[in-house]
Amino acid sequence: MTVRKKREGLAGILLTAVLCAGFLFWWFRPEPPAWQDESPRQLTARAAAEPAPASPAERWVLDADFIEVALLHARTGDLDEALNALAPISGPLMQSVALRQLALAHLTSGEDNLSRALEICAKIPDPTIRAAARREVLSILARLGFADVALSQADSPILKATVAQVLAETDSADKARALAADLLAALPSLPPADQPALREALAWISVRLALYDGPANAITAVAALPPGSQNQLWIELFRVCFGRDGSASSDAAAVLAAIPDPTLKRQLELEALESNVVLRLPDEILIAYEDAAVSAPQGPEKIIALTSLATARQRCGRTDAATEALQQAHRMALALPNTPEKPARLLALAAPLTDATLLDEAAAVLTEAAAAIDPLPPAAQLPLLASLADEQFNQADAATASATALKAAALLPANPSDASSARLLASFFIRLGNWPAGFAIVAAQPPSPARDALLDSCATLAAEDSLGYDPIAPPLRGEPIDGIRKLAAGDESRVVSLIERQPPGFPRARAWLAMAKGMLSTTPAALPPALPPPLPDDALPPDSDTPVPLPPTDPR
Repeated sequence: MTVRKKREGLAGILLTAVLCAGFLFWWFRPEPPAWQDESPRQLTARAAAEPAPASPAERWVLDADFIEVALLHARTGDLDEALNALAPISGPLMQSVALRQLALAHLTSGEDNLSRALEICAKIPDPTIRAAARREVLSILARLGFADVALSQADSPILKATVAQVLAETDSADKARALAADLLAALPSLPPADQPALREALAWISVRLALYDGPANAITAVAALPPGSQNQLWIELFRVCFGRDGSASSDAAAVLAAIPDPTLKRQLELEALESNVVLRLPDEILIAYEDAAVSAPQGPEKIIALTSLATARQRCGRTDAATEALQQAHRMALALPNTPEKPARLLALAAPLTDATLLDEAAAVLTEAAAAIDPLPPAAQLPLLASLADEQFNQADAATASATALKAAALLPANPSDASSARLLASFFIRLGNWPAGFAIVAAQPPSPARDALLDSCATLAAEDSLGYDPIAPPLRGEPIDGIRKLAAGDESRVVSLIERQPPGFPRARAWLAMAKGMLSTTPAALPPALPPPLPDDALPPDSDTPVPLPPTDPR
């Protein structure tokens, strides 16, 4: 009995001692350092101080994050902070893309920043990107009404032609003609390698001047170019003619007669109908499409001809007949044997069905295409899955499109020669905001000029996405980035605690930058961004009170 009491007393003493020790530790515990409010600049420095990732894809994702922070600074007109945010970017190509987009963002953030945009262009290390950025900035300057400033900075024939093209669209047509004449006279003295670009630029000036001068000079200039450079100019010249009050039909007909490509001619005839410029009666236009559908052999050729016929009927207002042709093409596509041609034909029907507002049928053909892709060999699946993801995204089914794209991306390592699918998938993921997946596809390509071009394209796409969105409702970038960005303007200590739980290096660097973006997005000065200066009152072409028919847009 006595031993038992002693044991109970000892246990009580030990329990009391533990509780007292715990209380004393809690009472005298060291206070955690209080979070000191930090600016986006300091948060950017924290991100830059994290261990650099070894993966090129992760490095490029961080570069895109730094660019997004810089562009948010540019919305407030704070160029110094924007340039500071770009300092951690490694590699001349990503630096060049970043500075090009920063120049464009800074250009429209206020009238005082026009000259500084050219200063930013001068910092671009890549000479090709630097030249393209200067052309774009000078074009915008001229369009904003600062043509004299733009011309004073145009130190090459191609830059002068860029400004002249903009002048040809305003009331400065006489100045554009004079510039074009000077450039044409100087053309023979240029190095042979520089002459083709200037000839094409002069053709564009003639196309713009066709609104005032008629299409004759432009037809001669475009016809003199290599065939591969003509089609876009023919399309633009044809559309310019729609604004020729009183002679739209005859001028458009003259352009149409000069176009050598019969497919393009038929396409433009349909476009003219939509713009109320009648060149031929709809029944006459449809004859060629109906004859092609009748004479086409059974199989893929017949399906293609029926699809073209349906589009032509839709443009000509024959809605019921267009639906009938599409349904016939759909039935024939389903009856094809199980080869890559079957899902390809089904995928090609998705856009025309959507244009005809047959949305249920459009969704059905995508499901049928997916089922037809599954039994094919992996190498045949890859390009079809990439196209399927793009169509699913166009039909606003982002979740299914993302799953399809991930399935396609898993096939890329076994098919390294399929550069076309790699480009399509990389761009798709960048548009979706999944930068890690997009840049990982770029990094998987073998080092080459083609990979550099793909990196430039993806980085530009990411930067344009960052430049164009509403800061109050930014696009998704994935968790935990989106959550950190959303909380950044609230309880900063809580956000910091969440960030510090991220692994050091790439994840934590992205988190610090997400916090900087959140703070910048809620800066009052950033909402809304400053508008560019208005155009002068006299910057409209003569007869501007005459409505100019707009070119048709893709209904998707």
